[in-house]
Amino acid sequence: MGKIERQLIKFLLSCVRFYRRWISISLQPCCRFHPSCSEYALDVLNHQRLHRALYLIFKRIVRCRPGGGSGLDWPPVVTHLTSNEGCNHGSKTK
Repeated sequence: MGKIERQLIKFLLSCVRFYRRWISISLQPCCRFHPSCSEYALDVLNHQRLHRALYLIFKRIVRCRPGGGSGLDWPPVVTHLTSNEGCNHGSKTK
């Protein structure tokens, strides 16, 4: 991940935290999903690359409308394999 991408992610995280701290508290609770859209955004910004995070956040916000569904909608789990994980080449089983 490049320096510019990390800075953009930090900026977006700050924007979401600002929204949660200062704007969201003055609105009536109206979340259609769990976790809330802001929780979802924080999670994907912390665990996904920037372009993927923006895509997932946009997709979630578009669904968060009347008639757009509701319920549990967890962010996708990111799994990373190191170069040796999941590889049994050369291992001997007794």
